[in-house]
Amino acid sequence: MAYRFESANQQELARVWQAAPSQVQPVIETWLRSVQMHMEGEVKQLTPVRDGTLRNSIAALPLETHAMGVTAVIGVDPDAKSALGTSLNYAIPVELGTKPHDIKPKNKRALVFTIAGRQVFAGAVKHPGTKGAFMFSRAFDANVGKIQDDLNDLVRSIGMQLGVL
Repeated sequence: MAYRFESANQQELARVWQAAPSQVQPVIETWLRSVQMHMEGEVKQLTPVRDGTLRNSIAALPLETHAMGVTAVIGVDPDAKSALGTSLNYAIPVELGTKPHDIKPKNKRALVFTIAGRQVFAGAVKHPGTKGAFMFSRAFDANVGKIQDDLNDLVRSIGMQLGVL
């Protein structure tokens, strides 16, 4: 599960990149790192916290930039191919929510949990499901337009400085 944005004007970016790749790549990568840091903060702020493990696992990861464009992916990615994400397997149910489901013990004969200070034993529990937090999608939706506009402005600015646009 991932949310993607790509540079809107691939032709302009390719033209600028081909004109001076050694100058363009570091500028684009520096800009992308700043976007990553911003988005990391946005997603973490929207992430529900029980013990902080999920929130602390959300991090910026290595980027992919190339002459044909810039691709950034944010989301839950067990293969850690995202520009920003987490590899924790329970992040997807936190993001999207869950349907009602039964919980049964895996290695024991009963589930054990505490309610109002009393220990309770159960052979199974009907979980009502959970609402999704949508921390990645809400952060993405709130920022994708500005990120794309900023990238297009950056490419045009570099292109004008190089005299190719």
